[in-house]
Amino acid sequence: MIRGLLTDEEWSFFEPFAASASPLDGRPARDHRRAFDASFWIAHRPVASRVVV
Repeated sequence: MIRGLLTDEEWSFFEPFAASASPLDGRPARDHRRAFDASFWIAHRPVASRVVV
């Protein structure tokens, strides 16, 4: 799987802050690392945030 901006070392820092509880609607939890990568990608590239929103 291709990873984004976070290295394994950086992810080990952020992982405890990711939600560990499963969602209330019964669906399985999403990949939190991928969500963090997407957030940092948008923050790192201001032009992309205008395209996404």
